[in-house]
Formats: sequence, C-alpha cells, structure tokens
Amino acid sequence: MKNALIFFAFLLFSGCKSIDKLTPNQTETFLKFYSETDQMNAKDLLVLDDGYLVLGTDTDNSSILLKTDLSGNKIWAISLTDFQGKSLTLVEDGYIIIGDGIYDTNLTLMQLIKTDISGTITNSTALGQDTTFIGHGYYHGTALTYTSANEVIALGYVDNPISNAYVLLMGFNLDLSNKWFLPRSFKVTGEDKIPYPSIYESNNGDLTWLNFTESAPNNKLDFATTPPDTDIPNANRILFSTLSLVNTPGDFVKTSVGYVATQTIRSGTQNTIGITSFNQNILSENTLSFEEGNYQAVSVTNTPNGLLLAALTTTTARTDSDLMLLEVGYDLKVKTDGININYGGLGNEIPVRIRNAKDGGYAILGTLINTKGAQQLFLLKTNKKGALD
Repeated sequence: MKNALIFFAFLLFSGCKSIDKLTPNQTETFLKFYSETDQMNAKDLLVLDDGYLVLGTDTDNSSILLKTDLSGNKIWAISLTDFQGKSLTLVEDGYIIIGDGIYDTNLTLMQLIKTDISGTITNSTALGQDTTFIGHGYYHGTALTYTSANEVIALGYVDNPISNAYVLLMGFNLDLSNKWFLPRSFKVTGEDKIPYPSIYESNNGDLTWLNFTESAPNNKLDFATTPPDTDIPNANRILFSTLSLVNTPGDFVKTSVGYVATQTIRSGTQNTIGITSFNQNILSENTLSFEEGNYQAVSVTNTPNGLLLAALTTTTARTDSDLMLLEVGYDLKVKTDGININYGGLGNEIPVRIRNAKDGGYAILGTLINTKGAQQLFLLKTNKKGALD
C-alpha cells in the first residue's frame, strides 16, 4: 500500500497556508485547514460550481457553515448557535442544513435552517414541537434531498425514552413550510431504527434510504423505499441479518448499477470494512481484507469504473489514525490498478465525507485531532488518481 505522508501537525503550528501552490482553475490539488474554534468536528460537504460548502460542529452545541472558493480559500463563515448540523443540500436559491436544534438538556428537535447563497439565514423550522402526532422524545435530523418536484425531503429519527427509536420522513416546500400535513413514521416493535446520512430520489420518484437497525445479537441494515404520496413503504428489505456490526455504520450512495452501502464489521478483535451493492435485492457483497489493524468505513463516492472509499485506519505500525482512499470495482473487490493511498501525519486524520470534484478529482472533508487534542477541519482536494500533484 502506498503511503503519502503529510505533516498535518507541522502545518497547523507553523502557520503555513497549504502544501501547494494554488491556481483558481481547480486543476491543482490542495490541503486546507479551518479553525473557527479549537474543537471542530467535520459533518458534511457540498461541491459547488464556484467552490465548496463545509459544515462543521463545535462542542458547545453550535455549528459552522463555511464557503470556500475553488482553491479551498475561505470566503465566508457563519455560526449557527444551539444547532448541531448533520447534512446539507443545495436548492435553487441557497442551501438547507438539517440537524438537531438544542432547546434544553431534555429536548432536541429535528431542525432545518435555510440560507441564501451568501450565508444569510432566511428561514428555519423545527419538527417535534407539536408532540400530539408522534409523542415525546429526542428528535434528530439526519439527511436531506431536493426532489424533481421542488420538494425538500427531510430524513431523521425519534429516540423515545419509553419505546424504540424509529424513522421520520417529512416533506417541506422550498421556504420550509410544511408540504406534508404530518410526518410519516416508520416503526418496528422491539428494534431501534437509525437512518444512514443519505436519502435519494429514485428514477421513478420514490424516496430511498437505508436504516441501521440495532437488533441484538446481530445488528442489520434495512433498505426502505416509499412513494412520496403514501404513508406505507412499498418495500422494506432486510439486507443483513447475520453480520455483526459495530456501533457506527458507514455510508450509502446511489450508483449507475444500484446502491452501495459500507459498514464496519467486527472480525475477532479487529474491525474491517464490509461493502454491499443492492437494488431491492443484494447484488453482491464483500468483506475487505487488510494487514493487521482496525479499519472503519466512513464515506464512499463514485469513480469512472467503480467506487472510492474513504476510511479511517489504525495499523500496528502506527498508534494514530490515518485517512485511507481505496478504490473498488462494481464487483466490490479492490482494484489492483486503482487508487490505494494513505494520508497521515502527527495526530488523527478522520475522514467524514468524500465527494466528486468538478474536474474529475475528489474532495475529502475530515477532522484533524492534533497531539494536544485540538480539533480543526481539513479539506483535501486530490486529482483523478486520488493523489496530490
């Protein structure tokens, strides 16, 4: 496995702006850091025509929305107080963020915040204030999609202290007014359902998402799809019923051959990466094998001939965690001639999102934790080969 060693900690403390010489045409690669506070956590990334939109959170229950140019240079940043953002979507007149509105220690609501393209907040709404239709609990926002019918679909879940967690789906107009009269709830007695951080509109208009279902002794994934105009899903297929998963699932992406999900699988005393492609039924699945160490699937995106995984890896040779980029084919096997690179340095480099850049390269958002415990965001832009020029 090739290793590209980047001295994250040196860049952090030396005041260097970047490791590269940048030009504004987005054919170059770069590494940028963003430190609005010293306890930042990366959450989501949008690739825009004129730059990147970065979402991060802080430990004081606030979020940061940050816009950059094509070279990763910060243009503006806004703070969202009492809000833990989870996911972003682009709409025709700005951006919408979903996450948890923090109202007090005993109440969180699924909250949506809309801004214009300059970052000015224009609307906000919270789901869960009216408990008559669902009941009390902690409401969490997970993912968004903007459909071809100009509808904003919000995906989240309720963590009820009395009953099990269940999925919520709600449709909004572009101004965040309710398009659906009530949210739809998807419950299974005796199981906690927590959705992956993505939801997609299929070619026929159905809404598709993936649930991580905690059902001891074997956790599993549920593939769910529902027409936008009915309360009853027309399919709810269990994809995994025997694999033992750790507490954090990976990512869920739509491809040209169906959908792909990643998950972290416990293998003895080690963690490794599982990956499955499906479209109502399982098409193929594979458990990736590596040298001894721990590997956690985080995010996945499409390549011209397969998929590129962004993973967190800790090997026996290193005590800190690094970012690994690994390309697999549609057969879910590692491509022998594909991208296979580790990025690391002093501290932990934790990838959160990988996205396709406009020039054919890749953009990876993550959290850097240095040796003193300070946390900041990093944005790594690679070329088509997943490397730095």
